[in-house]
Amino acid sequence: MKSIRQSKIFVYIQSNWAFLLACFIALIAARAAVHHAMQPLLELHAFRQTQTALTSYWMIQEGWKLGYETPVSGYPWTIPFEFPIYQTIVAFFSSVFHYSLDATGRIVSIVFLLACAWPAWLITRKLSLKKEVAWVFCALLWSSPIYIFWGRTFMIETTAVFFTLVSIAYAIDLFKSSPSWRSTILFAVFSILGLLQKVTTIGPVLMVIGVLLVINHFATEGFKMPRWRKIACVAVSFIVPLTISLMWTNYTDVLKSHSMFGSNLTSKALFEWNFGTLAQRLDIHNLKNIFWTRVISNNAASFVGVFILITSLIFAERRIRSLILICLVMFILPIFIFFNLHRAHNYYQSSCALFLIAGLTIAVISVVPAFLKNAQLVTFLVVFLVGYNLLCYHRTYEKLTHEIYSITNDRTLAISDVVQRYTPENSGIVVFGDDWNSEIAYYSRRKSCTAPYQYNFSDSVWKSPAKFLGNLKLGAVVFVTNDSNIKSLMARPDIQRDSCLYKVFYQSYIWLPGVRSISPPVGYVTSPDLYSNVFKNQKIIQ
Repeated sequence: MKSIRQSKIFVYIQSNWAFLLACFIALIAARAAVHHAMQPLLELHAFRQTQTALTSYWMIQEGWKLGYETPVSGYPWTIPFEFPIYQTIVAFFSSVFHYSLDATGRIVSIVFLLACAWPAWLITRKLSLKKEVAWVFCALLWSSPIYIFWGRTFMIETTAVFFTLVSIAYAIDLFKSSPSWRSTILFAVFSILGLLQKVTTIGPVLMVIGVLLVINHFATEGFKMPRWRKIACVAVSFIVPLTISLMWTNYTDVLKSHSMFGSNLTSKALFEWNFGTLAQRLDIHNLKNIFWTRVISNNAASFVGVFILITSLIFAERRIRSLILICLVMFILPIFIFFNLHRAHNYYQSSCALFLIAGLTIAVISVVPAFLKNAQLVTFLVVFLVGYNLLCYHRTYEKLTHEIYSITNDRTLAISDVVQRYTPENSGIVVFGDDWNSEIAYYSRRKSCTAPYQYNFSDSVWKSPAKFLGNLKLGAVVFVTNDSNIKSLMARPDIQRDSCLYKVFYQSYIWLPGVRSISPPVGYVTSPDLYSNVFKNQKIIQ
């Protein structure tokens, strides 16, 4: 009886090894997010993380608005980019469960990444691929360093990826001679959600799907006119999402144009910067850095993955070869379209690296078995690929998740702590020398005009800081500067009149009108130079 039970367990494991492996990797990815969920949003690209979190925070404080606020660049506080789907979900759960906003954002992000299992399963089934494809894809996706790490950050990336995968699942039905209206509507809905959440993630994918629909029609029907039902379904699938996306873009551009700095962040103003130049695309260093260093070497088994893909493209049957090629196009195309965005931001590749992983998965499950002639060897290969991913994660991103931040070792937290303790809650702050970084604005819980370097905006704010806070009282002015510039700060007339300028961190100063003394929080020991009035501390003046 015991041997029969053991035999059944062995058979179950043998037939469901891919699913069990995916479940195991899901636990590892979830632990990476949950175990360090309370870590401040400062480990990498804190600029972008805190900008996203800032929107969620003020949703909780002041309610949901279509023209949502990201109060970092001054009054009128509104500089919207993406539709705040992710931010709204995070704000809702944080508010309802009274849980840390930082932690909620991290957990929601990983939930969307893990939820990609559903569209992966749908796509596998609709393409009539082996059931292992979906689960091996998930195992490789969830073990890839780029997704384990960025999937635990307070960012919109995994939400956009999820919507993109679901839209692909329903796009497959559009290739039928008579698509169903159910699939058409669902494709349109998830395409809309994807475009509103992050157009640079799903936009290139929709382009590929549109081209494939045209190619498929000519390959199967020639120059024959499609059925009116199919024309209507395809039109609804693409025109409606595109129209809504353009309407949102126009709406956000109008709102951004109402502020001095926001007018420089409209889609028209950023057009050339987002796409980059031909010279950038032809630069070997850029190409190697983006494709090889950031993605292939650490997330697709390096030379092993490349060898598997090339071999599969040569020997695979036509349908499988086409699927792998489509995956590779979906991986490469977004990078070449939005090249400068991908060059400048190493998290941007999370929008398309999954397609490289998908191509590798199809190759491993659908092509490699013909060469290995042994199902167990395929399992070992998959385990090797997953293990290689986890090893790369350990060597690269994992150490960042263990970083400990406090007011004694982090400028943002030190400054923000002082602002929270010594300024009124309904006051605003002005920050110089930190570009338009959202970190201080978010952790100080104050609306801010963080004067950017660009467009001489900083010069305008320097002349009259309070002017850029609307009707809020000026609570503090923060200077992130070199110590050699301290005399120019002290020479300001407003600071001369109210000499309450304090050094709160190395090369960071804060002016607190009317505050005669400050001190570190109870229990913290810092340098005697810090938390002291610059005017009275002769050591600093010298």
